[in-house]
Amino acid sequence: MSTRQSSPRQQRSEATLKCITVQLNQLTVALPIDRVGKVIKQTTVLGSGLNHMGVTHYEGNPITVFDLHYHLFQQRQDARGTNYLIIAKTQNGQKFALPIQGAPNLAEFPSQELRVLPPSYRRADTLGIASHVVRTIAPTGEEVTFFILDTDYLANLHSGGI
Repeated sequence: MSTRQSSPRQQRSEATLKCITVQLNQLTVALPIDRVGKVIKQTTVLGSGLNHMGVTHYEGNPITVFDLHYHLFQQRQDARGTNYLIIAKTQNGQKFALPIQGAPNLAEFPSQELRVLPPSYRRADTLGIASHVVRTIAPTGEEVTFFILDTDYLANLHSGGI
């Protein structure tokens, strides 16, 4: 029995990053699938409402909720429609939730097309929560830019570490 092995060069060119994607106003953000625990129907989120942070209960434990929409645009999302929570995790397994409106989509990006965002941009902009950016052509023919979220950065941001 013979198996065909591809060369390291072919493997590199075929490497992809699988993500779930979410539309936030005119922005499209993506979260690597290996950082997603689950997507669940939204539960009650508690908090003062004065900032982008809240707390909810997941699997019997309180977890922090980070409202991306409020963080990016300083306004709450329209509560109409079906809302979900993405249960995300850091590299070390720390869980937190991201509320979204509507179900996320799946996408796969060629690794060689990912571009690292400059540190100066990340320090200066609310989109500094993203580590990479990728531009791709949608089935409609229009160019779409995806900002790849950095879960470790998000966890440090909401814990006061950044």
